[in-house]
Amino acid sequence: MVRELEPGDNATAASAGLVITRVEPGSAAEGAGIQSSDILIELNEAKIDSLAKYREATQGLKKGNIVRLLVKRGAASIYVAFR
Repeated sequence: MVRELEPGDNATAASAGLVITRVEPGSAAEGAGIQSSDILIELNEAKIDSLAKYREATQGLKKGNIVRLLVKRGAASIYVAFR
């Protein structure tokens, strides 16, 4: 689950993106190391700066598709890929 950035979020390294609020236990995202409070910047090379862009980027995804994310965790940028 994701939500828009809000004042007070620990988003020192990101001015745009969505906060990951929950990672499904046992999911591929959890296995790839995605954590709650990571800030989602890109999904499959599409900039994600709103819930509308997130929905657009995830609309055609199916189980088994490769998903590539760029997330910010603190000051670090992390690229992650999973199915």
